[in-house]
Amino acid sequence: MNLRFYVLASEGGIPKTGLTLTDFSVEVYSVNKSTQAVVHLVNDADMGFEVGDGLYGYFMASPDFSTYDYLVSIQYTGAVSLDYKYWTDNGFDADIVTRSTLGAGGIAWTYTLTEAATGNPIPDADVWVTSDQAGNSILASGKTDGYGKVTFYLDAGTVYVWRQKSGWDFTNPDTEVVS
Repeated sequence: MNLRFYVLASEGGIPKTGLTLTDFSVEVYSVNKSTQAVVHLVNDADMGFEVGDGLYGYFMASPDFSTYDYLVSIQYTGAVSLDYKYWTDNGFDADIVTRSTLGAGGIAWTYTLTEAATGNPIPDADVWVTSDQAGNSILASGKTDGYGKVTFYLDAGTVYVWRQKSGWDFTNPDTEVVS
């Protein structure tokens, strides 16, 4: 079994073709289901193939689904301003409904991560949202922008937010209410 993720990119409502691997930042993490330990994976991941019509893919061979959940953060870093983009998995190679996405709910909910002492934003932090306090059911994942913000698309209710960034120590999870 493999793990595949895709980005659909458009500009002015027209699928954006011709992007390259350098137009994306791809991060892959494993989360141990028992210990919740997060590990940044070094692997042969490749975000370089264009499926067609503005669809770009990511592939990871032979993940260990019995031990780990996988978080994939795919950020568009190219120079062209895209008006629409989203992340999804194909559902055929892995039974992971939204773990690699910004979510599938109807509410655009923005989470802001700041330094407690100064209020300064914390950019480039990995953030994921679960429906349970144990962190077993991941709803969405993403990376904070330069203002410490990441927007998820979630349904109303209580969620648990997990944060991770090298050099930082967060108390996880942060309980939030989406409304």
